Amino acid sequence: MNLAMKELMLFSVPLELNYNGRNYFAAMGPFERSMERDFALVAHKKALQECNDINKLREVACMMTEGWSNMQGAVAALVKENLELRQAMQMQQADLEAADQLLGEAGEAIKHFADKQQSSQAKRFPWPFSR
Repeated sequence: MNLAMKELMLFSVPLELNYNGRNYFAAMGPFERSMERDFALVAHKKALQECNDINKLREVACMMTEGWSNMQGAVAALVKENLELRQAMQMQQADLEAADQLLGEAGEAIKHFADKQQSSQAKRFPWPFSR
């Protein structure tokens, strides 16, 4: 497959998403269209170009618009889910870091307490054999 044909098979999907009160605009992709999808696209374009019946053309255009709208909604839902998962993973990472810090502080407190207790025992019994 030559380079020009390969470039025709790449596409991006424009996306507008409102998440937590913020609007996000992005383009997902580039995606590579499969040979089957590329063939279907060429066949549909040819059928539209050769169509002489305006009623049939309207019917096909409405069907294609509905399909595009459904795909846009599905992509928006997937992007929202992806953002939510990323946010949850960041929160989980922050929680793990906080837990690690708490464990470190607890370890230091236990060590300090053990050292203090050992020191008080040493003051009462300076030599281990004097107990």
